[in-house]
Amino acid sequence: MPRLSLFLGCLLQWRGNVPVLRRMAIAGLLFFAAAQSGAADNDSRALEAQIKAAYLYKFAGYVEWPPNAFVDATMPFTIGIVGAGDIATELNKLTSGRSLSDHPVEVRLLKAGELPRSVQLIFVSGADTPQLRRTLEPYKALPTLTVSDIPGGIDAGCVINFMLVDNRVRFEISVRNAERHGLKISSRLLAVAQRGNPGASE
Repeated sequence: MPRLSLFLGCLLQWRGNVPVLRRMAIAGLLFFAAAQSGAADNDSRALEAQIKAAYLYKFAGYVEWPPNAFVDATMPFTIGIVGAGDIATELNKLTSGRSLSDHPVEVRLLKAGELPRSVQLIFVSGADTPQLRRTLEPYKALPTLTVSDIPGGIDAGCVINFMLVDNRVRFEISVRNAERHGLKISSRLLAVAQRGNPGASE
C-alpha cells in the first residue's frame, strides 16, 4: 500500500487538468488492484504447493510397502512428480537429508513420457482423467503409492487424491486401490481423510 498512497499523493498535489487526472487516478487504482490480486494468487499457489509437498512426504509415514518395493537396503525412496515443478521444488527442500522407511529420499521431476517403474510414490498433476489413466497404467501392478489432484483421480486408479474443501487442501483415499498395489494404509491416515471408504476403479 505505500506505493499506492504515494501515487495518490502525487496526483492530489498536481494542479492539472481535472478530467485527465481523474482518468489517471482510476487507471492507477486499477493497476494496483490488479497487481495486488496477482500477488495474492501467487502467494496462494505457493502455499498450496507447500501444503501438498508436506502431505506427500507425510503420507509415506502412514503407508506400509511390501518387501519387494525395494531391491535392496541402499535403494532410495523415490518420489516421482509429473506436471508440478513447484511441488517438486518444495519436496526437495523438505526432504533434503531425510529418509523414508530407512531409505534416503530422492525426488524426481518427470517429463511427459518419462515413466520410470522404480518409484515408491508418484504424484500426477496438470492432466485430465484420460491422461491420468495413461500415466498410471505402468504402475498398475506395482507397489507404488499413486497420488493426484485431478477430479476423478480415485476412479482413475489413484490411491490418494487431493481436493479443495472450503478453500483448504484435503484428500480422499481408496483402500481398494491401495490393496491392488499391495499397500496398507494406516487407520490414522484414513481417519483424517475426506473419504476413507474403499473407493473403486475398474
